[in-house]
Formats: sequence, C-alpha cells, structure tokens
Amino acid sequence: MNRILQEDDKPFVRDPAFELFVRERSQAFVEMVKRVIIGEDELILSILVALFSRSSIILESRPGEGKSLLMRSAAAALSLEAKWHQFKGDDMPSEFIGYVDRTGEVVEGTVFTNILLADELNRAPSKAKAPLLGAMEERFVKIPGTNVVRPMRDPFLMIATQNPIEDGGDVYGLGRAELNRFGLKIKLEQQSVENLAKIIVRNPNRNLSQVVPVFSREEVLDIIKYVQDLSGSAFVTEGGSSTDLHKSTVVDYIARLGASTNFTEDKEESKKGASPRPMVSLWNLLNAYLLVTGKKHLSARDIQHMVVKAWAHRMNTEDDKEAMKILSDTILRIPAIPRMS
Repeated sequence: MNRILQEDDKPFVRDPAFELFVRERSQAFVEMVKRVIIGEDELILSILVALFSRSSIILESRPGEGKSLLMRSAAAALSLEAKWHQFKGDDMPSEFIGYVDRTGEVVEGTVFTNILLADELNRAPSKAKAPLLGAMEERFVKIPGTNVVRPMRDPFLMIATQNPIEDGGDVYGLGRAELNRFGLKIKLEQQSVENLAKIIVRNPNRNLSQVVPVFSREEVLDIIKYVQDLSGSAFVTEGGSSTDLHKSTVVDYIARLGASTNFTEDKEESKKGASPRPMVSLWNLLNAYLLVTGKKHLSARDIQHMVVKAWAHRMNTEDDKEAMKILSDTILRIPAIPRMS
C-alpha cells in the first residue's frame, strides 16, 4: 500500500545519486540478461519495472520461446531465487501452495520464491488459479486444509504465461477478472531471421553460467521502497525545486484517460474501461519505469506506450482487440498537456 504523507510530513526528496545508481544498474541488468536472451529488450526491462513496482506480468507466448531461460537469467542477475511450475488441468492448490505432511510439518510449494514462472496458467482450473492469484495480490497464502498463514517471499514477482495455440482439452482460459490481477500483459512477437539464427547456435547453459549478480536482494528491496515513496508521497521535491507540477500533470492525464475509457457517448460502451485499480497500478509502473530508464520526467508517449500494456487486458471488454480499439480512440481523443508532448 502506498504511503500517503500528511500535511505536517516532510516532502519526499528525490535522490539523484540513488536514481543514477538504479539507471546504471538497470542498464547493466539488461546487458547481462542479453548474454542469454536474444531479441527481448523490452520484456527484460519490463521485468524490472514490474518487480520494482510490486506488480506482475502475464505473457502470451508459445512453448519453446525461452521463458524459463529468461526467468533463470533474470533471477541470477537480481540475486533472487526463482521457481517454475507447469500448470495442468488436474492441478490441486497443494501442489504449488504447499501442504502439511504426516509429521505435521508444513511443506512449502513453488509459490514460496522470489520469481515464480507460472507456466501455461490457462490450463489450471479455477480451484487452482484462485489461491495463486490471491497470493500474488495479497502477498500471503493459507496452506490448504489448515489455518496456517504464511507470508510470501519479499520481493515477489509472478510471471504467468498463457499458451494461445491451445484451444481445447484441459485448457480453461483466463477470464477478464483474472487477467485484471496482472499489472502488465506482454505478447512475445515473432523473432527476426537474424535473431533466430543466433538462437539456433547459442549455448544456453554456458551463457547462463556467465550471468553474475547486478543487484543484491537488499538493493532490490531499497528500490521497491523508493518507488513506493515516489508514488505515494503527497509532495515531491528535487534539489530544492518542486516537481509537483509534473507529478500532478501525469496523474491528471492518467485520470483523464481512465475516465474517457469509461464514459462515452454510446451508453453501451460505458463502464467498459479501466477501473481505479489499473489506474493506480499504471502510476506505480510509470514511477518504476522513470527510475530504470533514468528519465527526469515522463512524456505523453511514455504514458501512452505503458497504458496499452497495463490496461488492454484489464478492461471490461470481450477481448483485448476491443479494449485496444477503445484505448486507441481514447489516446487520440484526449489531448496531452503541451509540457508532456
């Protein structure tokens, strides 16, 4: 939960030295992971944005596109633990949440880690998805069949995948309400011929052994706290000069975009847009993006680019295609303040 400063609290002061550290380490992180992963620069950067803003990612990708390799290389560069769970139609919550053994001891499941790859989550039945999505949001879990409640690891990032080529059998799909739990949705695009040639000849195990930590766990937690303070403070200053104007401008633009997706001339189209939760999530994501890219201020283009990844899957529409149309029309219709252009 974001910390809201009261009137008698001191303004949150941006730390240029710390922000330079985050930017330089973020660049080093991308280059480190690229020793293993080819052609996914934006996705690699999105992992940092989601992690630092306490968000999550849903990936639309086919089997064999290097998701497990990406998770392992990112975790190694972040000094974090990572686990993988392959979902299937008969999954029970105890398989990934945990259970109590015959001696009465709690055996923790794969969800107890720092980075969890929930592979093909669209295969999981509702009884399995519900506790996992709840844990992702609430940051604690209840061991099935017991009153034992345990906190999640800190930090925690879930990267879930859904396989778009599966449309039958034990595939349940993810409903709009379930997708709404995720901060970002990213679709892996087709690799170029040049990148495919590099992938064919790479040695993933050797390359993975070359990945060394760029961040420590303590540094990751410090950055998360900084993003929370930056997002949740009522006042922000930078070197004695207030940046409240920029902050209020960005927040106002987010609010106008969100309101426009909900209230249209066609009454049947109203209430299909972003709810307040995605708006808050977008604001947190943008503050993390500000740090990892080293930008002083966010532009309208930054916000428009992020809003597509952060809202299209979280709107009350039949599918992402309809949501994308509403968002595209909204971005064209709602003017950005000149300073942000």
